[in-house]
Amino acid sequence: MMNAQEAYRIGLVNEIVADGGLIARRKRSYRNHRQRAARRRFAIEAVNKGLEQPGGRPGPRRLAVRDLARTEDKKEGTSAFLEKRRAKFRGV
Repeated sequence: MMNAQEAYRIGLVNEIVADGGLIARRKRSYRNHRQRAARRRFAIEAVNKGLEQPGGRPGPRRLAVRDLARTEDKKEGTSAFLEKRRAKFRGV
């Protein structure tokens, strides 16, 4: 048997939630996961279908990829990689 703080310290759990806060935390986590998943899906689709319209004009997918590259999560991911640390993505 161990308490929550010990489980967190040894990496058995990722987060400790206050009494009564588990459902609200789970809902936030679910929303964040859906947002990240939608961005990933959109980025993959953009790459798979091509980034330019006929004639070399930037298409809506290219513009979407540009917008994805400007997100806070992209900046955090790049910083974490360069600093050799785990990224803390927030879904924004």
